[in-house]
Amino acid sequence: MTPFPLPKPTTVAEPQPAQDLGGVVVTFRCAPELAGYAVPVIDRLRQHQRAKGVEHGLSTPFGFSRWLLRQDGEAQYAITSPGHAGGEGIGGVTDDLTVALWVEASRADTVHRAAVHRQHVDFSSPVSFTPAALIAIEGGGPHELVLH
Repeated sequence: MTPFPLPKPTTVAEPQPAQDLGGVVVTFRCAPELAGYAVPVIDRLRQHQRAKGVEHGLSTPFGFSRWLLRQDGEAQYAITSPGHAGGEGIGGVTDDLTVALWVEASRADTVHRAAVHRQHVDFSSPVSFTPAALIAIEGGGPHELVLH
């Protein structure tokens, strides 16, 4: 059985509709078929906006990725992610969330198949995707994602 959404999406990242957090809006880019996996990230940012507000550089872990806000205007932010090449945080920051959302989609599929309740798996969980697999994928290697 092949897990969804493998192989990695080959469609070009596109700007997705702006999302209102309540006083500010966020934008993001990704392969269209992965846009739905950004909903929990947007919900987390919405909660943060209600509790404390948001600012340029805000970093929040969610699932297996870290999400960063970049301020693009007075009340407009873009969701970005550390580049995965070379390990999280080493490859720079990207506004193309395709790989980060693909990791989230694959994680959600794996958790579902293992019959683990999603709320029990987060950024601190010992299940992870190997950086080597992400480097191989971004570098044009085999389109497989490895869990350990």
